[in-house]
Amino acid sequence: MRLAADPTALWTRWNLDPALIAALIVVGIGYIVLNRTYSRDEAPTPTWRQASFYVGWTLALVAVISPLCALSVSLFSARIAQHMWLTSVAAPLVALGLPAASWPRSRFDNPLLAAGAFAAALWFWHAPGPYLSTFQSDAVYWLMHATLFSSAVWLWRSLLVNPD
Repeated sequence: MRLAADPTALWTRWNLDPALIAALIVVGIGYIVLNRTYSRDEAPTPTWRQASFYVGWTLALVAVISPLCALSVSLFSARIAQHMWLTSVAAPLVALGLPAASWPRSRFDNPLLAAGAFAAALWFWHAPGPYLSTFQSDAVYWLMHATLFSSAVWLWRSLLVNPD
């Protein structure tokens, strides 16, 4: 169960959970492998797009490891700030950095479908029941972040990456 942050000790509340760190490392390595795989078959991902991914991923990492994460358990405003940071700053940078060939053209490229999924995730996790459940279980808390971030990346990807 997540404990509220003590304001006097906030800067000591870095989230160094080994499972979280491992998951973040796996995703970073996964990007490198994905990028190399698609660079062999297609045109390589431009350097500026790769940099965009790394900056976005670093910003997402800061949002979930820094004391902001602990503060988001205490203050609704901090949780909203964290979600805005993840979905409006980090997610578009990550979306821009994904290799173009990694997302084949499909019905899921529809920005309206992506916007609907993102809106549904936002509404769901900020409704009273699901919101309160994030305080009871670490798994539910991280599921909330994963669904919000992934739906935001999907939305930004569908909006920012022009079809060929």
